[in-house]
Amino acid sequence: MLVPQSQDLTMFQFPLGTLQLTSIPMGYTNSMQIQHRDLIFLFQNKISDIAVSFVNDILVKGPPTHYENRPDSFETIPENLGICWFVWEHLQNINYILQCIRHTRDIF
Repeated sequence: MLVPQSQDLTMFQFPLGTLQLTSIPMGYTNSMQIQHRDLIFLFQNKISDIAVSFVNDILVKGPPTHYENRPDSFETIPENLGICWFVWEHLQNINYILQCIRHTRDIF
């Protein structure tokens, strides 16, 4: 996404009127590197713990263990015995990543 202040710089004439870009199209010089650098900056606190950035993808790591009680049983969260603890941890990490992205969009 381009910040609104930069969108005017990409304005061009089209037979149907004036248009402006709202995102960086692929093929621009260094656009992938710029986006990768921005993602690294955004997730610098969690980049080695829960997230890995590769170009325009964000991979969220799973928890290191499944908290197995027995070979066929997993530890659950106390508030809801139907949710496994490792699933809950992973969803918390995904929520953190999504909230970072949402907060970044709200700033611009």
